[in-house]
Amino acid sequence: MPAIPRQQAYLAVYVLLWRDGRILALQRQNTGYMDGLWCPPAGGVDLGESVAQCAVRECAEEVGVSIDPDSLTLLHTMHRLTPERYVIDLFFQADFTGQPLNAEPHKAAAIEWVDPSGDWPWMTYIPQAFQHMQNGSAFSQFGFTQ
Repeated sequence: MPAIPRQQAYLAVYVLLWRDGRILALQRQNTGYMDGLWCPPAGGVDLGESVAQCAVRECAEEVGVSIDPDSLTLLHTMHRLTPERYVIDLFFQADFTGQPLNAEPHKAAAIEWVDPSGDWPWMTYIPQAFQHMQNGSAFSQFGFTQ
């Protein structure tokens, strides 16, 4: 029997850090991917790294805070198609300690506490993820045709 080609997806983690009903967001710059737009602390899972390890690392690298990996709560999973690849996006929330700061000014122009339901220049798929989270939907797709 011939082998069936299987999809290989890039795994990305987003961490929603909450304060007073707002989430921490970064404005991307100098990355070559959706620069000028905003997203929560996020990044790709490195080879050999767990999703929790990625979340801890990205929060420390991008906004200088420590998160408790035991506090990670999965809020939403998105299967996304881009011109370059397939992506599985995992959106978590977590408890954190420390004062957030722009720890990578060469990759982020600014950080802000933002109302996720407000009109904000998010990366293209982020508003859909937020809408699904608000509706209690655990899964969505983005970029695929029906």
